[in-house]
Order: sequence, then C-alpha cells, then structure tokens
Amino acid sequence: MSFSSNLTFAPGEPNSDLQAILQKKWSIHLITLYSSGNNLIILLTDTSNNNGTIDHSTAFNNNGTILQTVYFDSDIVSLDLNPFNGLIAVSTSVNKVFFLKPIETFMIVPKWHDNKLLIHKTNTVINTLAWGNSNEIVLGTNNSIILFYLVENFGLYSDFKQIYKLAQPNKINSIKFNLNSNIIITYSNYDYFLKIYNRLNFDHKNTSFNLTYLSHSSYITDFRFKDNFIRPASQNKNANDSLTKNSADNDNNTNKSEVVYTLTNNNILRIFTTFELEKNQIFKLVAYLDLNNNFPSSILSPSIIRYKLENKPTLILENIINLNLDLLIISDKSGNLTLYLIENLNSIPQKLIKFIPLKSLNFLNNPLTFCPLTFPKDPNFGNKAKNGLFDNHKPLRINTSSALLSNHKRYPVRYLKTSLQNKLTGHQKSIQSLFKSNNGEAMLSTSRFNENHVWIPIIVNDHNINDLKQTKNKRNNANRKKFKKTNGKVILLRKTMLITENPILNAILLRDGDFIITYLGNHSLALYQCKGKKFSNSLFNLPIKFEKKILNTKNHNDLNSFCFVHIPEVYSDFTSDIHYLIAVYPLVKLSKAWKIDLKNNNISEIAINSLPQDYEDEDIKSYSSIDPVGWSGKSNKVYKNNIFTTISSTGLLKSYYADVDKGSNKIYWKISYKIETGIKNASLIKESSVNKIAIVDSSTNVLTIWDNKNCILEYSEQFPQNEKIFDVDWTCNWKKQSILSIGFAQKVILYSQIRYDYTNNMPSFTSIKIISLPNLTSHIIGDSLWLKDGTLVIGCGNQLFVSSKYLDIENDIYTKKVMANRISDNIETIFDICSLLNGPLPLYHPQLIIQCLYMGKIDLVKKILLNLFNRLRKLDLNPEFTINNLGTTLGIPILSFYDKNCAEYDEELTTETYREYSDTVSSLLKEKLTLISLPYLTRHQQITLLSVIESLTEIEKNRYSLDENALKYYMGLKLLESHKSLQFKLNMRDILFALHSENKEILINMINNKNNFKINWALCKKYGFHYWVNNTQLKRQFEIIARNEFASSIKSDGKKDPENCTLFYLSLKKKNILIGLWKTCYGNPEQLKTIKLLNNNFNDPKWKKVAIKNAFALLSKHRYYYAACFFLLGDSLKDCVSVLIKQVKDAELAIAVTRVYDGDTSDVLRKVLNNHLLVDAILNGDRWTTSWVYWMLRENQIAIQALIKAPYNLFLFSNEKTGGKKPFLTESMSYLVDDPVLMILYNNLRQNNIEYFQGSLLVPIEVEFEFVLKIANIYSRMGCDYLVLDLLSNWFFFPLTISKNTEKKDMNESLATITSQSTFVEKDLSLNKFKKFNFNDFSPAKPVSNYGYANEAQSIFDSFF
Repeated sequence: MSFSSNLTFAPGEPNSDLQAILQKKWSIHLITLYSSGNNLIILLTDTSNNNGTIDHSTAFNNNGTILQTVYFDSDIVSLDLNPFNGLIAVSTSVNKVFFLKPIETFMIVPKWHDNKLLIHKTNTVINTLAWGNSNEIVLGTNNSIILFYLVENFGLYSDFKQIYKLAQPNKINSIKFNLNSNIIITYSNYDYFLKIYNRLNFDHKNTSFNLTYLSHSSYITDFRFKDNFIRPASQNKNANDSLTKNSADNDNNTNKSEVVYTLTNNNILRIFTTFELEKNQIFKLVAYLDLNNNFPSSILSPSIIRYKLENKPTLILENIINLNLDLLIISDKSGNLTLYLIENLNSIPQKLIKFIPLKSLNFLNNPLTFCPLTFPKDPNFGNKAKNGLFDNHKPLRINTSSALLSNHKRYPVRYLKTSLQNKLTGHQKSIQSLFKSNNGEAMLSTSRFNENHVWIPIIVNDHNINDLKQTKNKRNNANRKKFKKTNGKVILLRKTMLITENPILNAILLRDGDFIITYLGNHSLALYQCKGKKFSNSLFNLPIKFEKKILNTKNHNDLNSFCFVHIPEVYSDFTSDIHYLIAVYPLVKLSKAWKIDLKNNNISEIAINSLPQDYEDEDIKSYSSIDPVGWSGKSNKVYKNNIFTTISSTGLLKSYYADVDKGSNKIYWKISYKIETGIKNASLIKESSVNKIAIVDSSTNVLTIWDNKNCILEYSEQFPQNEKIFDVDWTCNWKKQSILSIGFAQKVILYSQIRYDYTNNMPSFTSIKIISLPNLTSHIIGDSLWLKDGTLVIGCGNQLFVSSKYLDIENDIYTKKVMANRISDNIETIFDICSLLNGPLPLYHPQLIIQCLYMGKIDLVKKILLNLFNRLRKLDLNPEFTINNLGTTLGIPILSFYDKNCAEYDEELTTETYREYSDTVSSLLKEKLTLISLPYLTRHQQITLLSVIESLTEIEKNRYSLDENALKYYMGLKLLESHKSLQFKLNMRDILFALHSENKEILINMINNKNNFKINWALCKKYGFHYWVNNTQLKRQFEIIARNEFASSIKSDGKKDPENCTLFYLSLKKKNILIGLWKTCYGNPEQLKTIKLLNNNFNDPKWKKVAIKNAFALLSKHRYYYAACFFLLGDSLKDCVSVLIKQVKDAELAIAVTRVYDGDTSDVLRKVLNNHLLVDAILNGDRWTTSWVYWMLRENQIAIQALIKAPYNLFLFSNEKTGGKKPFLTESMSYLVDDPVLMILYNNLRQNNIEYFQGSLLVPIEVEFEFVLKIANIYSRMGCDYLVLDLLSNWFFFPLTISKNTEKKDMNESLATITSQSTFVEKDLSLNKFKKFNFNDFSPAKPVSNYGYANEAQSIFDSFF
C-alpha cells in the first residue's frame, strides 16, 4: 500500500534519548526509525524503480513515505536497525530488549511483525544498543557492555546467546558497531576518552576484545563511523574519465580502514582513521575543524523536521558520487547552512585531508529553531542520492549542530535548494480529544496529562516552502493560490503548548485559537492567550461551584459527563471581546453559563435555566454540541441557531438554541424542534449547522442520517458486526451540501449527500473516500474533526493524521466507484465531487426527463432530446465542438418548464436538418448514445436514458389510445426492464396509475401479448395484476396463470406435478379441471390418493373436515403451500390466507386468492387489508399502499387524502391491531415516503372524479400547503430545480379559490381554470362532473396535528425558502 499523496501525519513527539532516532539503508529501502513515548515509528522512503534497481529521485518524497507504528507497553529508550536482515531492536524503560522481524525479506513495501519477541531482560537500565554483522547485537547498560548472538535455524530466530560481557565503571551513553563487527566504540557521560574495543576473534564460545582509548580535550557529545559504500562496477563506466581515476584510487581500499568522526563539547569536529598493526586497528587523528568560528550560538529543538535536497544537474552529481567525497553541513539556530567537502579520507597513501568550504545557504526562510541530528546515518546508495536532515532533542547543550552526509560531489551551491516536506511532530502520550475553532482555523489536541497543543493547518507541496510566520491573511491568500496550482498537502504547525495543572476535559477556541477557554478536570475554567507564545499559562481561573446536594450525592461523578457549548449568535464576527459559554450536565439535569470578556481577561458566571422537558422523568441518553460547518466554517449570523442536541433512550431527538437576554444578563434554553426517531439507546449523535443529524444506534453498527429541517430520515446503513462506529463529524461545501466522516477502529469513510432518486429508490448518501490506517499504525482512532477547507484531522494514539480535501481518483476504491464513467473536468476535491452529486441536473439526465414525463411534459421532453441529438451531431460535423461544449441546458429557456406557451421548438432549429422529434431522431439518438458517454452521467444512468427514449417512442405510439394514467404505468413498465438488477417488480406507484386508468383492458392485452399469454404467478406479481385489475379480469388471468403453472411443472422426462397450479384452480372453484390434470400425471406417487380425495363432495361438512385435517398434516410436514390448498379445498379461506401470509410469506398471493375466491367485498379480504397491509403500510409510512387499501375498502375520499397526509394521521391505532407497536417505525420517516409523484396523482384524481375532489377538500389548507413546499424542496434535492418553478407557479389551492360565499359563476370559472390544464392528453373537462357536489356545504377542515414536523413557532415558509 502506497502512502496517500494527500495524507500527511504527525507521528509523535520524539523522545529525548540519545538513540531515539536513526536512519539506515536496508535492502533497497531507506528506513528512518524514531521513538515517541512508547511507540516505535517507522518511516520508509520507497526508492526502487520498475526494474528493481534503486531510484534515488524519490528519496524523501512524501508521496512515497510509508508510516508504520508499533506499540510497546513502556517508553522506548534506544533502537537500532540491522542493515543486513532488517531486524529492529528496541530497548524499553523497564530494562527489556525486543526485536521485530520483517514480514518478508524482499518486499516492495516492507512491513514488520508487531508481535514483539523478547531478547533480554536485565536488572539495570539499557541505555543504548547496536547491531553488528552476523546477527550480533551489543547492549550498553549502566554498568556493563553485553554482546549477544542471535541463533537462526532455517530462517527462524530461536534463541539469543550471551557471548561477551564486560563491566563498566560508568553508564554507557552510546555504543556502535562498525560494518565488519570487529570494532565496538563507546563513551560515557562527560567522558574525555572514546573507548575502542578491537575484536580479537569471532569465536562465539570465547569472544575477546582489546581495549584502547582516544583522548579528547573536552568531553565527547557524539560520534559516528563513516559509512563505506562499494558501488557496482557498472556505475563507474559512465563516469568522467578523469574523475574515475581518482575514484578508483579511493575505492580500492574502501574496506581497508575505518573513519570515525567525533564531536566534543567545545564544538571541535575530529576525524580519526585506522591503520592495521599486528592485526589490530590503530586509530590516529588526521584532521579537525573548529565549528565555533562559523555560528557561535545554537539551541537544540525538540521537534523533528524533514527536508529534502534537490540536486541539479544529475551528471555533475553522478561524478561527485564517484569521488566518494563527504559533505559536511553545519547549521545554526536561524537555519543558515555552511557546507564543506571533505577530501582524501580514504586515499592510499594517506594524503592531507582538506575541508573545502562552499557558500553559505539559508536553509529556512524564517528564524525557526533548527538542529539536525548530529551525524545522521547516510543512505549511501545509488546515483542522484538525496539525504534527510533531522533535529533531535539532546540532553546536552552545544553551540553549533552539524550533519555529515557522504558521497556528494563538489558542485556550485546554487544548484542546492531546500523545501519543507513534512513536520514530524505530535504528542508523546495518547491523544484524548480534539477541539477546533468555529471557523476551523485552529485546533487543540489534549491528552490525559498536561500535554496539550494548539495547531494551525498550513499547506505545503513539493516545490515551495511556506513562511511559517506569515500573518493569517497572507497565509490564507497563499494557501488559496497554492491549492489552485497544485494538489497541496496540509500539515499541522504547532502554534503553542498549553501547560495545565489538570487534564483538559473540554475546550472552546476563539479568534483562530488565539484565546482558549478550557474546562479542567478539577471543575474549573481557565482562560489562555496563545498568540505568539510557545508555552501558554492561564490568564484567569474560575472554580465552578455546585450545590451541596449534587456534590454530596452519588451524582457527583455524573458531573464529569457534560457538554461545553459556545453561543455563536451573540456576536457578528470573530473579533468580538464578549462571548457566552454553556456547560450542560445532562445526567444531573443542570446547566451553567459564563460570560467571557477577552478584553479584560475575565470570566463571570451568569444565570441560565434548565433544559426544557416534556415530562419530569425524561432522560437524555446521548448528546452533542452543534459545530458550525461550511466552506469557511463561519457561523451563521442569523440568531437562534441550534447549538445543542439530545436524544432520549426511547429515541426522542431534540435540538435547542440559547436566547441571551443581555438586559437581565441571563440565558434561556428553547426547543427548536423534536423528532421521534424510534432509535432506542443511541450511542452517538452529531448534528451540523446545515440541518443534518447522524445517529448511531446502541450496537454502534447502524448509522442513520436525518434532515431536521423536514424531519425525515435520509439514509440508513448497517455495517458489519466487527465494524464499530467510534466517531462522526460533519462538514459541507459552500452550497451547504453535506459531507460526513464516519470513524471506525482504524479507518475513516467519507460520505457525501447525493440527489434524491425516487425512480430507483437509491440512497441519498454515498461513500466517496476512504482513509485507511491499519497499514500505518496499530492505534485505534480516538477522535476526528474537520478543519477549514475540507481538512480532516484524525487522532490515533499519540499520532495525528491529516487528510486534505483532494481525492485519489485512481487508487481510492470509493472514489472510483462513485465517479464510475462520469465525464467531468476539474473533479479534484471532496467538494467538487459533492457538487457533482448534487445541484441541478443537466436537462438530458434521465431522472429529470422521467419526472417531466410524470408531469405530462411530453413535448418538452421531445424538445430536450431533439436539442441533445442536434448537439451530438456537431461532434461529427464540427471538429472544434467537443463533448464538454454540450452544455447542461441545451439552449432551452427556463420558461419552457412552467409556461405552456413556451414549449414550442426553438427558432434556432430552423437551421438544423432535424427540426422535429420523430422515430428517426429517436433511433439515431440511441445509436449515438451507445457510442458517446455524456458528461455527468454514469453508465447506468445513460442506459436508463436509452430506456426512457424507447419508452417515449412507445408512449407516442399509444398516446391517443391510452389515458395519461395508463401511459404512466406503461412508462414504469419500460423502466422496469432497464432496472432488472435493482427492481424485480413494479412498485405501488406504478400500480396506482394502472388502478386509476380507464384502459385496464388494453394494458392487460398488451402485457399478455408481450409475454405470449404465458403469464405465471411470478409475472403476475411483477405486473401487479392482483392489485389493479377488476375481479372479472383477475379471474381470467388466474385461469391463464393456472395453465402456465401446470405447463411449467412438466419435467424433461414427461412427468407432471399439478401441485403448483392447485391453489389457482381451487380459487377459481374449478376442482374438476384439477382432477383431470391429476389423471394425466402418470408416475406421480400422489396421483391415485389425490384423485380419490378430490372426487369427493367438499360441500359436505364431513369432507371439509377431512380436507382441513389433511391441511394440518401438511403443515406439520412444512408443506405450507400445499396446506393452504387443502384449507381452501375445505372452504376455510381464513386459514388458507393465514398460512399464505405467515408461513408462505406471500401476502400478495393471499390477496389475489381472496379476491378470486370470495370477491372484493369479502370479509376475509377486509381483515387482510386492515390487519396486515394497512398496518404495515402505516407503520412504514407507505402512502401508496395506504391509498390503495382505502380504495379497496371503498373509501375513496380517504384514499386521495392518503396521498398527501401522513398515513398515521388517517388511521386510529389500537394495540389490538398494531400488536402494541408504536404509531410508526423509523422507516416511516424516510424521505422515500414523500415521492413527488404523489402530488401529481393527487392533482390528477381531484380533477377527474367528483368523489376524489370532495375528499381533497377535506385536506386542511395548511397540510396541503406544507406538502407542496416539501415536494418543491424534494424536487430541488433531486436536482429538478426547473420543476420547482412549474409546481410553485401552477399549483391551485381549492380552499382559497372556493368558499361558501363564492358565487356560482365565479366558482365555475375557478374550477374551469384548474381542470382545463393538460397533462398527457388535452382534455376539455366539463363542470358537469362536479354538479352533484354542493359547494355551499364546503367547510374548511380543522388542521391536523403536525406531529413529526417543525414546531409551530416556525413559519411554514421555512420549510422551503
């Protein structure tokens, strides 16, 4: 797994130990290790190219960096990497040594096992360790040196053997092996002597060393070996001849001598080389350099900063490498660099070592404290080598820090430039919580201790370095420009560190993190000013006082469960000095409030009422504050924004706002809205300021997303049992389109809202990006939050991961899936993809066209398709015209959607060859759409568009033979054929159009002809015959079904089984036909017994009992379908229906059998409708099924009301009918229950039938008005904004146009106005249809309860405008 190009990290603050960080080469990889607290962080730069050789052009490029974190039980003291086999050794503060083994020896992306194997445990502190050759490791403790040998058997490390131990007078500060494991070097605290241990033999049974000393004038602070690198001979062939000669001289004896660099307290760099005397390596001083003359002052920094050196030109660099020169880089506090080339280190005979100074270079653009690791390990491999510099906290103070990098060629310093790659910092202890400022400009991370950091996000890339000390405005402007040019990475810059006496439980950040109010563990408030300070102490502390009855009871611990809330509406910008904060303690039903005066650094408590409750014992199961979200994260300036949300154990969701009375200096809680979600014991809730709420249930596996503006459920998903949701957080783009981050144990998935899709019943949220961490860290995600501009920060253990807004379209599986085959330029960020998935649809989008067809805008659809075809033709006719020039409106004016007179073809069509939509245009358009992918459409959507075009052709053929409802049913049938993988049968919406059609016979014949009269029960369910055909027609269809079911039972060997058709013939009461079929079933073991039984007279009560007895016997054998047949044979329709519903699980078959066997007025049918279908429909909020049930019950006035009224407002529930269930389930709140086509059918029915019209007048005007606005809002969420214009411009409210005092002439004119509107077919509707209705009897109905909607304090216009 490659490290994501837009994911950066703060792995953790490095420990202060001498051996807390190292950098080595293993195999083809450059490995960097460092310890942070009890975590081992492994950084990798993948430097292999496609042919398996080493490519140094990627060294220290953050795009190739992999992070792996291994957790230990105690803090890490020292570490080392074996460059031969990749083993990592780690010593901890509890005197244990562990090693980690690579998963594989050869890996493109190396990983280490996190099961730590114990090497050794001592009674003294292990200060340092080092790997040698041949699996040897040496330990330096407080009182000894211990050498171990790792025993390897068939690739498995089975044991460690101690082969040498030597007592020491002082503790060992640092210990190192040379490359050949024949020299060990150590030094101790304030040691003037470097101790050299020359190995005398390699016998593991009798290992011995010879000890010598290297004296220094001041105590030693550090040392290192020069890394000897042997290049392949092939690399020398391309080098310059004159350089190659010198190189050969240097390399011939690369391994003949050792070079050691030492640094002392007086900043003298010494170079020692060896010569062999009687098989001993004798060291001598050959050169030294006084660093004090360069930069007299330097202070070590506790952070690690990673840089890269960009080397140009490559030819000169290759020649430099061939010379095997070392480059000494010296840096001061201000980041100024001085470079020296060191020559003649390995020359034989020995030549004078030269320090050749190069020009000074400013390493940083600001006076940032910079101190690289003294002598970091050199990667020492390949041509084009790039090297990293590190700074590390040391316990000693020196004036100048330096870094020595090997194998660099002398070249003009103007070719060397530096750029900030990443700031590797963070916490040392686990992060508890993350808090942000309202606008996302700053963030606070807290731990269980007094380690708390304030961060600000900055943007970096591979080519530029930011001035970290810019003003906020300059930094924001630079960031915006940079994001426009490149996919910049976001890193966190530590602004300050908060020093607290007690852990921070909660915090509020003000003014971009310049001021912070913390709620401490001792229940006190502390005010901090963080501007321009590295360490911040509190300016003001205020202990929080509680009543004695709370402190003296068991509820005292409940005070630790609270929510800290900031009221953003009190001020108009982020520079105000006065702020108001609230702490809510739900478990003790207490609220406290404070007034913050930043100008005078003062905190004062003010009065506040308790949270309003519906009843005394109302509980709060979960709660959260509401953070402002948005493009810039700024708060809404409108008063009374919601700031706090709660949910009870029964699922009652409430949102509150706070009203500040400045006159009385008091704050009042007020309820904004309530929603009954039905979710019990929710474990987590999070609301955004753009009317979205995420709720996680008690199992932490089920997520639901709600729209609190319309009080509807927008999305629900159940994740696998092993994927628990730990955290959720909201952000949105500048259009207020929401994005949700869902945090699991070790991954975060980003979800974006998408357009509503009622045609395919698609979910309204989809995953767009995944941030996976298992390969990077073993920590569990603790907290996450959104900062400005789509930056997501994730806290794991002591580490922070930062994901920018940019997408990885090629590698991210979620991004690739959601993009599908959409053609769209400039889709780079999560905001881009969110905008793509939302907002107005292009006019050629199938969803918009389908909705236009439902609204009867056939001519407009033909106009759209004609313009689309003519523009696609330009792709062939005009080379300069590309698919991106297609446009989303196709040149069609907006007036075409709501002004009937504007629906004619455009005048510009006079210049086109094709000026009218025809079958020819339809065929040519379909041909082009099979070859051309349209922008903003997925492959499935383009297939749907082809199906719509085919449907339109069929609609045109039958336009004048079918009424509009039949045409809509037929359109649904055509769409079903193109969605076979998603939809298996027609939904109740399509069925209701057929139900209210006057051309049922034509529809039945069309379907039978299409299927060659081979309709079986599966096809009957698919087309919904049992719902919409009348009783006589249904019996005819049952005969066809019975014949086809029997025919389908004939097997290849000729054997027949009439069991499948039995129920249908018995429903038709045609037992004799069934007997005849059984007589043809030769070889069936049940033939004779069945014929004998069926030949009896089942009108006789005796044989009815026999049939019922056989039915119960079949039930015991789990032959439920056949048991239902025998119940019906025994004339027990009630039992037959019960078995079909409960055991067979086919309520539709039960309805069909009841209708055929006992008619539409059957008492059994009424019970089925009332006790099963109606209850389930109302519990699930299914308006379509509710309307159909009432139509079957001959209650047409209620049937039309069911289309726009909430179903539970139409039915009086009783515990007997609902089984004790609540009036509705969570599914009844789904946005899918408010299909905009409901309004179309409602309007159609009231125009064409007097009884329906009478029923529509019983709908309160407030309900109808609110429903119209809700449908308008839904159209907007669907991307059909143009249809909103039509709905709001042309909708008629009858109670406003008809009243008791209306004169008959005016009343008739008003009715004529609305009923004369055309849909699919122009009709001249006469008012005679309404002559039986006495309008003088009209009386507006009383408003129904708005249960589930916003409170009455809000205007009904708030639902849309």
